[in-house]
Amino acid sequence: MSCQFLLVMLLNATMALGAPSDEPSLIPFQVFSSFDTDTAREAFVRLEKALRPLGLMPVLNVAPYRRSLAMANSEGDAELMRVAELHYLAPDLTDHLIRVGTPIVQAHFYAVFAQEHLITDDIKSLRDYRVGLHKSVLILESLFPEASIHAELPSLYQLLRHKSLDVAIVTGSPETPVTNYENFDESFRVTEIFKMPLYLYINDRHEHLLNKISENLSNLE
Repeated sequence: MSCQFLLVMLLNATMALGAPSDEPSLIPFQVFSSFDTDTAREAFVRLEKALRPLGLMPVLNVAPYRRSLAMANSEGDAELMRVAELHYLAPDLTDHLIRVGTPIVQAHFYAVFAQEHLITDDIKSLRDYRVGLHKSVLILESLFPEASIHAELPSLYQLLRHKSLDVAIVTGSPETPVTNYENFDESFRVTEIFKMPLYLYINDRHEHLLNKISENLSNLE
């Protein structure tokens, strides 16, 4: 290979590296969430697809529940996924947040039982049992005020195995079954108790984007 040919290749490579990209640069869009779950990751992927045509790139920040809402409600740009009743559940932390009309994801809630004879999908009857919740989920805390809350799903399953709890209530999706976690025992019984849409909440600074984001999310269906 001649030196002249090598020089041409090097020049072409240098020009390619220095050439401007055809894709316009995306503006960071700071999104907050208190969830680090498969459902949250699914929601974030959908948000990336909905924001890219608007020239925005979501940046995920995970923080505890109240801090996540407080940041989204102030200098942040959005809260990733919350129930439709968020303003009622946390009025002091949501006065600058607007719900996007199209759900960002569908959340599935499952009851995992340690004993076969306890299986039920009736939420009211579940309150009679020793319930453990995975993470802090507002709607679940309101339904089961006496439940214990656990940060990690495997530790929650471990309590079920040792009969320290009767039932664990967890979120999941058909794509990522709740059975695919450490300490899940084959003797456990799982039933879906309900599902609900979760919504993106944007800071009211971005109210002009509300309809467009909703439309883009709807087009992903």
